[in-house]
Amino acid sequence: MNKRLLPVLGITGLFSIALAGSAAAGGGGWPPAPGTYRTMDISAGADLVGPSTIVCYPPKGCFPQPSAFASVTVDRGLHAFKPRGDAPLVQQSGTMLNLFLYTTSGTFVSGCWIVADSAFTVAKDLSSASLSTTVPGESNCPGTPLAVSSTNVVTGKGGSGGGGGGTGPITLNLTWTYKGVVAHARDDGMLTCASFTTVAGQDLDHATALSQGQISAATGTLTSEFASIDQSSSNQVVKGTPVDACFS
Repeated sequence: MNKRLLPVLGITGLFSIALAGSAAAGGGGWPPAPGTYRTMDISAGADLVGPSTIVCYPPKGCFPQPSAFASVTVDRGLHAFKPRGDAPLVQQSGTMLNLFLYTTSGTFVSGCWIVADSAFTVAKDLSSASLSTTVPGESNCPGTPLAVSSTNVVTGKGGSGGGGGGTGPITLNLTWTYKGVVAHARDDGMLTCASFTTVAGQDLDHATALSQGQISAATGTLTSEFASIDQSSSNQVVKGTPVDACFS
């Protein structure tokens, strides 16, 4: 039976940790099996623009604008995907790349890829990160990436299950450099109902960053002042099994 989990005692993130724990145990969702779970996730994202070029829009005239727009997110951790059709959700650990790219010359790419863990490196203090990889024109993700909210509602995460508009392999060489500070947040929560108890703690680190590099489908160096490097870790202990009356 599917249950929509409501926030309890103002605890945010507890339920998404619980769902991740269930996935790590091989289950398909709530409730997680009793046990101890540890999860880690590290990611970097950037909205990049290419060098300026002149684009003409008759009869309005010609104007300078960036030659390319790209949104890049690379995320190493536990991921959930929705395959096409009625197939069940797929949960997979690894490094996932989501790329949206548009160029004024007409190139359009939108998709999701699983890449080698070694392609994405991040400094321990989140001061820098880099991505160096070549992906095929078509997505190799097992489905559309999903995100899980604090109320256990599954929604689209960005990116798609298949590449679009790509005519061949795409090479990305990007770097991130933080702006000098890292924000840290700690979220602790406990939920009890009848014999069911789950205690979870989550640490979140966030660094705003600058990013630059090359994407083979675009011309020149792309740059971004709107980039970030993020890291999270969670620990959860689950005891007992909840009854339907706990969540309505």
